[in-house]
Amino acid sequence: MWIEKLENGKYKFFERYKDPYTEKWRRVSVTLDSGSSRAKKEAQKTLDEKIENVL
Repeated sequence: MWIEKLENGKYKFFERYKDPYTEKWRRVSVTLDSGSSRAKKEAQKTLDEKIENVL
């Protein structure tokens, strides 16, 4: 997972996963107001759920 700070002060969290059907790397993201440790854990949980829904 990596993080980018946006111009509006929010933080965008990204995660990559490999699509088993196309064998291509895909990216999912979630935007939160904070970049704290608590927000990182919440973002990781949300990203994992998004990936599970896609697969």
